[in-house]
Amino acid sequence: MSSRPDDLYDAIYQQTEKQHEQVLRLVKEMTAHPEAFSEQEKEKINRMDIALQTATDILENLMTPDTQMTIVLRQGRIHVDLSKA
Repeated sequence: MSSRPDDLYDAIYQQTEKQHEQVLRLVKEMTAHPEAFSEQEKEKINRMDIALQTATDILENLMTPDTQMTIVLRQGRIHVDLSKA
């Protein structure tokens, strides 16, 4: 039997994956036809790509206190550090 947190986790993970697939289609289109996108649109697409990939990686990996993770993206790296303050 699944719990409510598990159901919510699965729903969020699936939504994030689906949204990232949509953004990756835009990235592909933007790469093929950069002239069709304004600089502001390109920046938004890149931010969405980074945010959704980061969210997916965090959801896929156990993040407990004193955990560190480096997420490698197309655009660079993001380091997540859950050290106690």
